[in-house]
Amino acid sequence: MPPDNALAQSLITRLTNQAKSEFVGHEGLRICWHKFGAGSPLVLLHGGHGSWLHWVRNIEALAAHHTVWVPDLPGYGDSDEPLPGGGLASLVEPTLATLNQLVGADTPIDLVGFSFGGLVAAQLAAQRPRVRRLVLLGPGGHQSRRRPLGELRSWRAAAQSADAVALDDVMRHNLAMHMLHTAAEKMDPLAVQIHTDACLRTRFRSK
Repeated sequence: MPPDNALAQSLITRLTNQAKSEFVGHEGLRICWHKFGAGSPLVLLHGGHGSWLHWVRNIEALAAHHTVWVPDLPGYGDSDEPLPGGGLASLVEPTLATLNQLVGADTPIDLVGFSFGGLVAAQLAAQRPRVRRLVLLGPGGHQSRRRPLGELRSWRAAAQSADAVALDDVMRHNLAMHMLHTAAEKMDPLAVQIHTDACLRTRFRSK
């Protein structure tokens, strides 16, 4: 493993070891939640083709002041996949239900959503009266025009061929086109690893 990749993995391992993780059930689905820190509840929802590690650079700083709750949304990461055909509601309902099991339905929370997670957060806030603050970062579902720098490339063929170099190249390209300003060749290995791992484990079709 190249040194930069080893450093990225060490950061992920350190954060994973800090987490108090548990699976919470709702109507036959298990949702994986990760808890950090102490204080008022702060919930962070990741984007599409993502996982709780979308927040890898934010969790420790926020956990100094809050109890940070970070799930793998249904159909992502370690959480179960919702039943097919249920649309957005099939993702929002178990996320809300399991969150309320963890913190209590009447407990005020602060809620943050990134990209597709912003759409989920907005739906969740509309259904949960006790949301003190709602923060939407580059949210999906707001019907504004997308401004990609170029076309995405399919990563599935590279993943199926087990060509690690080709897969890394595709992931860097896609991040540069839609997610980051940094040139692909200068991209943080941590971002590439998180994006690659998350894409390989995504089952919910957020589009």
